[in-house]
Amino acid sequence: MSEKKLLTDEELATVLNIPVRTLRNFRYRGGGPKFVKIGASVKYQMIDVEEWLNANKRESTSQPQVQEVPHAD
Repeated sequence: MSEKKLLTDEELATVLNIPVRTLRNFRYRGGGPKFVKIGASVKYQMIDVEEWLNANKRESTSQPQVQEVPHAD
C-alpha cells in the first residue's frame, strides 16, 4: 500500500483489525496514529500508522509503553 494514500477510519480499522470506535477513541484521548483533518473528514497516511505501530512494539508484557494507548470502551 502506498505510504501517501489516505485511509478513512473504516479502511484503517480493517487494516488493523480493530473497531472504528477504537480509532475514534484514540483521536479523542490521544495515543493513536497521527491523522489529518480535511474539512469534516479524518484521514490517515500509512507512513504515520507504521511509525505509530513501530513506536508501540514490545518484546515482553513488562516492557513499558512509549506511548499511552487507551483501551476502547
